[in-house]
Amino acid sequence: MAYNRKNLLRKAIIAQEADRRARKKGISSKFMFYNEVQDRLLCSYSTFNNYLAIENPEEELKEIEASEARAAAEKKRQLKLEF
Repeated sequence: MAYNRKNLLRKAIIAQEADRRARKKGISSKFMFYNEVQDRLLCSYSTFNNYLAIENPEEELKEIEASEARAAAEKKRQLKLEF
């Protein structure tokens, strides 16, 4: 289970990349999950399917990281004192 949305999206990216590689080779998702992903992500098959259902996790992760960077820049800017 992911601690926050950013970690959940990172796991979703890993799961989706593994699924893409498996489908290219003609391997079923279930076989690939039990032989490759289960030990790597420490999740159940239903959670793995939930990760696959997330649309565009890369874009959402970029948006979250950009908003965090903006928030950090604003916080830094607010602490400056100009004389």
